Amino acid sequence: MNPRIRRLSIFILVLYVGLFIKLNQIQLVDGPSLERRADNTRVVTRDFNKPRGTIASADGVILAQSNPTPDGAFDFQRAYPTGDLFAHVVGSFSYQFGADGVERQYSSQLSGQSSELKYPGLSALWDTSPNVGNVSLTVRSDVQQAAKDALGSRKGSVVAIDPRTGAILAMWSFPSYDPNLVSDNDAAKA
Repeated sequence: MNPRIRRLSIFILVLYVGLFIKLNQIQLVDGPSLERRADNTRVVTRDFNKPRGTIASADGVILAQSNPTPDGAFDFQRAYPTGDLFAHVVGSFSYQFGADGVERQYSSQLSGQSSELKYPGLSALWDTSPNVGNVSLTVRSDVQQAAKDALGSRKGSVVAIDPRTGAILAMWSFPSYDPNLVSDNDAAKA
């Protein structure tokens, strides 16, 4: 074999090995930190184009749910049927402002990214329903409404705890806000 061709083939082989090593470093070593970067919008876009699970109170009232948006920039938008009643507990899920409250704490379960929901088993291969988790809280809507009515328009907070179990039954704070306004997918409206 010609020495020049041999040197060129060795040089190309070294380049391929270097490319293979760098590609694996980016995907396996640097991948998780790149996914968590603030300027990475791929994860956020993925989350807004998939439904999220519901958040419900202990007495079965739906506190947060995903609704399809036929003409929006994203496929789904988060809705909070109780308005400001559970805003400080549930939080909001907003493209503009991120997530807070229960929406942030249980985000991996609500979006179906937790390991239990991501890899449910072989039976999930034939299941076409969305792979999301639902969260049920210990707060009760009737106790929450009573706390809101008792505090009225005075600034402050009310927390009701079940002394037998330590479960939070109500957590109201005034002033409050409507998470539906914050979680709108339209940045100008939010």
